[in-house]
Amino acid sequence: MTANKSQRRRQIVFDEALNKIFLEVLEEMGRDENSRFFEIVPSSKHYPNYGKIIEKPIAMKEMRNKTKRMDYKSKETFLGDVELMVNNAKQFNPPINGEVQLIVKHAGGLLEIALSAIEKRNDDIATLEVANDPKLL
Repeated sequence: MTANKSQRRRQIVFDEALNKIFLEVLEEMGRDENSRFFEIVPSSKHYPNYGKIIEKPIAMKEMRNKTKRMDYKSKETFLGDVELMVNNAKQFNPPINGEVQLIVKHAGGLLEIALSAIEKRNDDIATLEVANDPKLL
């Protein structure tokens, strides 16, 4: 096997393992009863202004699809999508009379679940990252 084939195979194994971890994190998030509000991007039929207000819509379903396509190459890119989901909720649901809306609190709770789940798997993620790029040692 040439170096390039070996390197490409290692990259595929890394991507599969890393995205499996992120899928598990999404499953943990999905066990929260409030995750149902973030399963799919709000429909333009029910929320006609959503697409005008939110530049980059994202929902848990799309994040699961991204794990299946092995799109996530780092925990930063995965957490970036979770944070985008929270920021979209904040942008679309601004405070009312200075009070943070409940949906935004639910989104923040999902971010906390994701951060905690990632923290528990940090050693595995770090091991995968080093195995993928030995220069990180």
